[in-house]
Amino acid sequence: MNKLAIALSAALSLGAAASASAQDATINFVGNITATSCDIAIGGEAASNTVTLPTLSKGALATKDAGIRKFTVTLGDGTVDGCSGNTAELVLDKDHVDNGTGRLVNQHAGTVDEPKAEGVDILIRDGDGNDIHLATDRVTVAKTGNNFVFNFQALYHVTGDIADVEAGRFTAALPFIVEHY
Repeated sequence: MNKLAIALSAALSLGAAASASAQDATINFVGNITATSCDIAIGGEAASNTVTLPTLSKGALATKDAGIRKFTVTLGDGTVDGCSGNTAELVLDKDHVDNGTGRLVNQHAGTVDEPKAEGVDILIRDGDGNDIHLATDRVTVAKTGNNFVFNFQALYHVTGDIADVEAGRFTAALPFIVEHY
């Protein structure tokens, strides 16, 4: 009985010591809401436009990369009030991206009348021709005048052997949000 009382007493004192050493802490959150946002134009048009890649034959894909189409994403309307920051960053939605390759995957469902293209995806490059890994890279530019201009290239990329490419339609979407403007 005496051993039980000693063990119980020791256990209670350990619990009291643990609670005596606990500390309170506070996490503070801060943010900023802007009165206006930058206008977004893709290729000179309103946001959510389509970049149309050329129609190519399977043979044109023999080099693995083909059908380059250049396009821009411009933030701002040219006025000082449009975008107040000095840099802007596009944060890309990764839902339609192959995490391993960083390229856009074909989302076309495919039908009898309009089959899905197989064996290709879409590679996005910056304006200098450097591959952008859409699953990991963020794209940042400095302000030029009163706008931020992101230059890109989109092209077909063969994912394996050219013999495995199947003709069909390719559709993909790349939603994004803008930070630090």
